Amino acid sequence: MASVTTIQRPAEITINVSDLSVAKDISRLLKRVSGITNIRVKKNKNEVELALEEAHKGKVKQWNSVDDYFKTL
Repeated sequence: MASVTTIQRPAEITINVSDLSVAKDISRLLKRVSGITNIRVKKNKNEVELALEEAHKGKVKQWNSVDDYFKTL
């Protein structure tokens, strides 16, 4: 009878949560599970933060009037 060798492949799970504190709690829990090799908590920027970054970089547009703005939409 031939023996079967199983090759283990790593898997990745992505969990999106609405509150950073929940992500930290989940991270602490997962650290206790055997077989988990890496846990990363990444804070995503919201739309306001992204807009402020663009404004600081000078990536803004200016119109002479509201009518000109609506013409570009």
